[in-house]
Amino acid sequence: MVHVTTTVSLLALTAMAFVAMLSGNRLPGAFARRKCQGRAWRAAFPDSSNADLRDFLAMFVQSFAIANKDMLKLRPDDSIISIYRAIYRHWWMVADALELEMLADSYEARYGESFASQWHERMTLGELFGCTQDLSLAVIDHLPR
Repeated sequence: MVHVTTTVSLLALTAMAFVAMLSGNRLPGAFARRKCQGRAWRAAFPDSSNADLRDFLAMFVQSFAIANKDMLKLRPDDSIISIYRAIYRHWWMVADALELEMLADSYEARYGESFASQWHERMTLGELFGCTQDLSLAVIDHLPR
């Protein structure tokens, strides 16, 4: 009986790992079906450079192990937690890959500002990107003229 239970458990774990592997590196569901959201980012941040936008989105997708090709499917009004919850949508997906912690580390390394001081539960990608733009402007304001 113990042998059968162990075998069934191993098969279940293997199946879950296979499903996770297949869904890895891809945006989940509704996010994946979107077309390019570059216009939404340009409309929300008309004074920001494409390079700044792409750099920020690349940092985000790298932290969440999402393929770079999908970064422009994300919108500025997407909440970070909604993306996280869409990735871990099944009850059996209890262990995460520390995406939020990786995002915090990447944000702090790249922008030199505390992620925790910016973070709130409903934060959107646009809000977080806006914080990077405010930091850039603050640096520019303090440059000698």
